[in-house]
Amino acid sequence: MKKADLHVHSKYSEHPSEWFLQRLGAMESYTEPEYIYRTAMARGMDFVTITDHNRIDGALRLQQQYPHNTFVSMETTTYFPEDECKIHILVYGITEQQFNDIDSIRSDIYTLRDYIRDNDIAYSVAHATYSINAKLTIDHLEKLILLFDVFEGINGARDYLFNNNWMLILKNLTPQHIARLRLKHDIEPMSDDPWIKGFTGGSDDHAGLFIGKTCTEARARTVKDLLLQLRSKQTLAAGRHNDYKCLAFAIYKIAWDFANQKKDSATNSFAHLLTENIFGVSQFNLKKEIRFETMKTRARKNRIGELMIEATDEIRKLDPSNIDRRFEIVFEKISDIADEFFFRIFSSVQQDIRGGDITSLVMNLSSSLPGLFLSLPFLSAQKHMHHNRGMIRDLKADMGIKPGPGSRKILWFTDTVSDLNGVSETIREISWLSYNKNRDVRIVLADAEPAGDGQLPPNAIRIPTFHSFKLPAYEECELH
Repeated sequence: MKKADLHVHSKYSEHPSEWFLQRLGAMESYTEPEYIYRTAMARGMDFVTITDHNRIDGALRLQQQYPHNTFVSMETTTYFPEDECKIHILVYGITEQQFNDIDSIRSDIYTLRDYIRDNDIAYSVAHATYSINAKLTIDHLEKLILLFDVFEGINGARDYLFNNNWMLILKNLTPQHIARLRLKHDIEPMSDDPWIKGFTGGSDDHAGLFIGKTCTEARARTVKDLLLQLRSKQTLAAGRHNDYKCLAFAIYKIAWDFANQKKDSATNSFAHLLTENIFGVSQFNLKKEIRFETMKTRARKNRIGELMIEATDEIRKLDPSNIDRRFEIVFEKISDIADEFFFRIFSSVQQDIRGGDITSLVMNLSSSLPGLFLSLPFLSAQKHMHHNRGMIRDLKADMGIKPGPGSRKILWFTDTVSDLNGVSETIREISWLSYNKNRDVRIVLADAEPAGDGQLPPNAIRIPTFHSFKLPAYEECELH
């Protein structure tokens, strides 16, 4: 089986969809086409393409330089004209004339679909369950099932829940499903057997970190064979899924590329120096060492600065190629920074407002802004990854695909476990019943909560606290 990462972005993808990068004013990617080619080949890819948004500049450059195993592709933005819901379609092996044609008609997904079918163009619907402009509904997904036959089964920027459930739905389609949807939406299906779908895989890499980690597999000796396999729905999706940590890591990388290009005052910040070390782009020289020591003196004035020092010091000791360990350290330290940020917020609200000290409140909030800035990519990534989980569940129900046993998982957070009251007794009883019956319900409590031995089952989760305080007017209750 031959491999190709069929969803990769270069510096020609300019406009980011991710909120944090939009606020920075950064581009969507800063990756050079040549770097994409070299990295993909080094990671076992047999064919290489670039799928920039509505542009083919990078793909053309690769094809001119490596004509034997590259081809021109793009990720075209199209819309359902009835409500402007935005959809991304990957098109492969196109000519410059076809690019111009597609660019002129892409505002209407129905016209674009007919053009793709009439010109026998290889394609794949990218991350179909991701709502690009917050307009995607189950009706749109049903229409996509009728309009197209090839879908991205594993998108390397999406969570396994979305990837796997979407593939599960598509693999369980029947002629009866298609007939019902055809009657409902009055849309002519793409082919004579539209209940049979093909799948592709692509990293959807924007930061140059995960190129080739997700890919499409096909029995193909040449680019022509690969495109034929795509059109005949014979390809397979393979490789890694994403999680919010890796997405946040990619956001950091693009933000660092952005700052590196701007070369403004931000490049002299501790955050920039830390990010530079995360990605291992350069070694410390005497100038950087002096700058680092100066920053350390300033940073030791507060806990957030100390945590950034610790992270930078630990990363400096690592092999530059050990990016996984680098990110583990960064995640641990940023988690601590986030705790420190929220500790300051709660402490300030609790103490400064009670004392009427507004000046101290403002100063504490201002000094914790670096912690918020470092935490934002993780919060943004969580929203980006999971904001429409309910839709995929509802679509499965509509299609008659039953969830597997134990598919609903519950974390129950509580500060009431050891108290002598009915609420505590109920929580303890439910936790033991769930444990004994192998139900996926787990109690989460603070480390400081004095739950005695045997009160909770072994699967209870204890989490360290960053702040605890007595509830006003309920001094016997402590909130962690």
